[in-house]
Formats: sequence, structure tokens, C-alpha cells
Amino acid sequence: MRSQKYLIAFWVAITLYTLTSIFAGNIGFSAYRDLSRERDKQKLNIEALKAKNKELEGLRDALLYDSDTITVYARDLGFGRDNETFIRIVGLEEKVKQPAAAGEVTPIILQEHISDRILRFFAFYTGLGILALFGLLDSLRRVHTRGTKGMGP
Repeated sequence: MRSQKYLIAFWVAITLYTLTSIFAGNIGFSAYRDLSRERDKQKLNIEALKAKNKELEGLRDALLYDSDTITVYARDLGFGRDNETFIRIVGLEEKVKQPAAAGEVTPIILQEHISDRILRFFAFYTGLGILALFGLLDSLRRVHTRGTKGMGP
């Protein structure tokens, strides 16, 4: 029975490693939660890109098939028909044209988690510490029992 208590150190180390891996490791619940958040951000970005794509497809179709749209864009660029005359008014701010944006890139931000190597190190030395504590307690008990046996009546 005495030697079985030394197995406790082994099982504590294994349990500690397992629990910390499950909750704080690279493949644990914390990492899974962070990846789920990133997946949700990417899904929202994909939906926004689909909406922007639909908007740009509508603009493309209007430019391909609607002559009025082409006329409006041509006038914005300073073009006109042969019989039209342009009058420029000095002092008004000229409207700066913004190019059509195709969408935004959503960068993936992965969180750092405790590496498996550190978890193993921590569990190993915790088990070793418990083993040393049990060894020290046994040594103290032996010294104490030897001391009390020699002090008889």
C-alpha cells in the first residue's frame, strides 16, 4: 500500500496535463471558442462581399444595357453630346470620384494558446514535486519512528 501512494503523483501529472490541454491548450475549448469567433467573422465578411458583388453586378448590367446610365456617368466624367454646351462655375468644389470598392479583407487573428510543450513541462514537474513531497514525508516519518523507538522506558 505504501508504494501505491507514489502512483498518485503519476496520476496527478496525467490528470493535470489532460485538464489543462482540454481547457487551455492549442486544441482545447479555449482554442475552439476563438476559432468559432473567427469563423463567424469570416461568415459575416462573406455575406458583405456577396451583397457588394450583387450591387456591382447591378451596376455592370446597368452600364451594359441602359443608355441613360451611360449618359449620366459620361456627364460626370465631363463628356457631353455634340449639341450641348458646358458652363464651368469657378469656386465650387469639384466632386472627387471614389473608385468602387470590391469589399474589405477581414484578417484572421488567431489567439496564442499555451503550447503543448509547456503543459507537459508543468504537469511533469508538478508530478515530480508531489513525488518528492511523498518521499520527504516518508523520510521524516522513518526518522521520527526511529527516534521514538530508542526512547523507551
